[in-house]
Amino acid sequence: PVKFEPSSRLPGVSAYFLSNDPSKWLHSVPHYGKLTARGVYDGIDAVYYGDGPRLEYDLIVRPGADANQIRLSFSLPVKTVRDGSLIMSTHSGEVVQTKPRVYQNVSGIQVEVEAAYEVDGHTARIALGRYDASRELVIDPVVLFASAYPVAHVSSIATDSNGDIYIAGVTSSKAGLDLPELNMLSATPRRITSPFVSKLTFNPATRTLSL
Repeated sequence: PVKFEPSSRLPGVSAYFLSNDPSKWLHSVPHYGKLTARGVYDGIDAVYYGDGPRLEYDLIVRPGADANQIRLSFSLPVKTVRDGSLIMSTHSGEVVQTKPRVYQNVSGIQVEVEAAYEVDGHTARIALGRYDASRELVIDPVVLFASAYPVAHVSSIATDSNGDIYIAGVTSSKAGLDLPELNMLSATPRRITSPFVSKLTFNPATRTLSL
């Protein structure tokens, strides 16, 4: 089974008041800079972290593990563009995953490995060039919320007992209304700075995370 390990504890805690139902409220939720999912594939871990306005994750392929196991699953069809990025179009805008940077550390030097996405409908695999299978391999793509989240800042990452991952932060997209409401003057969504939570659902049968 996949084991989730938070690391890089950050100062402060958060409270999440979801809807008007107190049973859904969360208090004193700690912040971490990184979340590692160990064993998403045999010998492969995933590390999630925020880098300013960007969400990043690394796939760490341990020595001897088969990188061809990796499949990226999306809730909507994806396509590649000229610069090698993946794009998923949604009703709110595009979610872009950049061409992965893949490398190995050899004597303190990062040696680049050729990589490209191969797409099949809702799924993508990462085709790799030659590399030393006896060394750890790092696959480092970047997820960008192109217009769904015009200005986004990832502040924390958490997981639940099902293995699903939640990314929380602040965005200037349309404000969500699933928050406690008291004497609201208008129920019309407005483009303001507001918190957001994105969920990555873990499928234990296929060992994939889908947005």
